[in-house]
Amino acid sequence: MDRPVAVYGVHNSPRIVSQRGVFTLFGRSMDPMEDVFTAGAFEDGTLQKIEINGVHQESVFRELLGAGVLDSTVFPDLDGLARELKRSAGFGAR
Repeated sequence: MDRPVAVYGVHNSPRIVSQRGVFTLFGRSMDPMEDVFTAGAFEDGTLQKIEINGVHQESVFRELLGAGVLDSTVFPDLDGLARELKRSAGFGAR
């Protein structure tokens, strides 16, 4: 296996389940994933790169909040809840 692959792991953690987590295995290649992606070494539809320009960061963040993507849903534990409460009270950065 020369190219990186993403595989589903055992959903034994609330964070993995809520984030629909996968694990990346990089194989024998020492090439950075960015180079592998740029070279087109992935089959169509298996990997997509999304870049968000800094000027759009705030609007994307608001859209995610509106869609219910919150600290407490991405990190469904006390840490996630604390982050969300801090942010909603005006403390902490995005």
